[in-house]
Amino acid sequence: MTKPKQSGAFSGHRFPPEIIAYAVWAYHRFPMSLRDVEDLLATRGVVVSYETIRAWAAKFGSKYARVIRRDHPKVANKWHLNEVVLPVDSQTKCKFFTKTESCTEDEEWEPTTVT
Repeated sequence: MTKPKQSGAFSGHRFPPEIIAYAVWAYHRFPMSLRDVEDLLATRGVVVSYETIRAWAAKFGSKYARVIRRDHPKVANKWHLNEVVLPVDSQTKCKFFTKTESCTEDEEWEPTTVT
């Protein structure tokens, strides 16, 4: 989550910039509805309406969404797949590992679930 700057954009709001930033960040970062974010804040002792969160997301959301997209790792065009076959309890089990094109040689292979 990015730290909110103490700028004039947050002036005139009832809640501190940290709470506004957290609500907007949670709404854009996770697949949550406005009411889910409202419940999340309520569990932390902040009573705020989902309509207020909607207004915050409309006002401040594009900045947070842009930062989240920028920080998300890019998907490479080429994936390397490594398969390991192991006998477990007289059954054959397959384990798949992947590595993207952008990985360096020293990086670990990551376990992957293939459906």
